Amino acid sequence: MSIKALTILVIISLAFNVAFLAVFVFHQFRSCPPFLRNHEKLEYFPRLREYMQKTREVITPLREEFEQFRQEFIDELSQKEISEENLRNNLERTLEKQMTMEKQLGERLIEIRLKLSPEEAELFFRMLPPEPYHEKILRRIQRFNMNK
Repeated sequence: MSIKALTILVIISLAFNVAFLAVFVFHQFRSCPPFLRNHEKLEYFPRLREYMQKTREVITPLREEFEQFRQEFIDELSQKEISEENLRNNLERTLEKQMTMEKQLGERLIEIRLKLSPEEAELFFRMLPPEPYHEKILRRIQRFNMNK
């Protein structure tokens, strides 16, 4: 190969390497959403720390139960032979579990709000992630669990 061709190949290779590094760095900084970058703000709420732990203890089993019923529903849908009655029953059970979980979470958020001043409430509830972020995290968790 000529020197000119080798020089062009080296330049192209360097360009790809730089592009790869730039994308990697971009995703490292972008993967952490703003409400998590400011985690030091959580120090403003030491009195809620124990309460938040209790909330997790209540909500986590409900979420796991909902996820289990949801997965059973999806498994039922993927079977070769299906029963419409079983599908509808599974759907109803899944929706009941989801409503129970959402209601408990809403009740806990109301209790938190009642303990906060208006200024604290504004700061606290602005730190909560937007809904699409939750969906994104759930998809990542599901993909991770499927790869196990």
